[in-house]
Amino acid sequence: MNKPETLLNCVRIDDGYRRHYFRTAAAILLAGLLTACGGERKNDPLVLTDDTLNTALTRIVDQTVIPNTQAFAEDAEALVVAVSSFCNAPNTDGLQQTQSAWEASSTGWYRILPFLFGPPDDNLLTPGYLFIDSLRQRGNDYTSTVRTEINESVSGSEPLNGAYFDGLSFTKVGLLALEVALFEDASESTADSDIVAGFIAQPRRCDYLEGLAQLQAEYANDFYQGWTSDYQNSGEAYRERFLRGATDDGSAPLTLLLTSAQEHLNYLKQRTVADQAGQISGISWALMQASIEATEAIVEGDQGSVVTLASLMLAAQEESALLSVRDNFERAYEAIDDQSNLDFYTAAGLLDGNFKREIPDGLAVELGINFSDGD
Repeated sequence: MNKPETLLNCVRIDDGYRRHYFRTAAAILLAGLLTACGGERKNDPLVLTDDTLNTALTRIVDQTVIPNTQAFAEDAEALVVAVSSFCNAPNTDGLQQTQSAWEASSTGWYRILPFLFGPPDDNLLTPGYLFIDSLRQRGNDYTSTVRTEINESVSGSEPLNGAYFDGLSFTKVGLLALEVALFEDASESTADSDIVAGFIAQPRRCDYLEGLAQLQAEYANDFYQGWTSDYQNSGEAYRERFLRGATDDGSAPLTLLLTSAQEHLNYLKQRTVADQAGQISGISWALMQASIEATEAIVEGDQGSVVTLASLMLAAQEESALLSVRDNFERAYEAIDDQSNLDFYTAAGLLDGNFKREIPDGLAVELGINFSDGD
């Protein structure tokens, strides 16, 4: 998914990461929008009210959260198809196509990470998101655990069926396990020819790969169906529950959303995620890019949005607060462009602060957060 450019956002230069805001022009444009468009009816002034906040929240859910969740489900299913095709006749071209499918599902997942509430977080002890992303628990690296599990299972005789994978702990499945299986062989060689030879020599490696991909697709579909049709067998979509305020912990919907994003930003920094995620595949910075884009969309909306959190902050005369937020998103993109871990963590920390203070204060929202990394 490409990042939707917002009306007030930016243009990209260089290789697509660095960006700069045309703040003067944006301010003039927004002034016209606030007085001429009003968001919903032409000529209505845009003001910060419960109704306009609810409009902005609904658009975040409908234009960012649900589309990102749907895209991840589709990417996960595409990975299942790619794995099946590769395993029918293992070769280098098929491996590379399957690796690309994994990369798409991984970047798709990082567009969901800022929204870990509702369907992905449906179990207090072992929420579903852990079975996609074991790193998210506390930043623990389970690569060694995964390697051992794959090699022992491939060398064993136990049927590698659905029941087998259903019984595995979250530390042995998900994106990391798929990455290990697809990007290195049993001797940790990352050469495509060695990886393909391993699948040919040990057909059970394909059985294992197919089981991992299928399990991920099932979780991804559950997340999407939970948002759009049936949450926890209630017969009601989580979208409807969330927007009417029936959250699992009783939090106000916007509070839950902002807190989730804040915890994610803190997680990126405190758990040094750019140093750990996507290391074997080499796509760490693509993952950080996707995650920051999804987080920025909470504030800016997409190209067609007029009633956004950003426009409401400006309507509430919180220009300096919004400027701080935009400066720090720009800082994050520049760090990604430069592949600077230190600068990225600095930017994530500053954005964490923005989601704790400037954004909720500018919107008159009470968070009641505990300043943890959400684990």
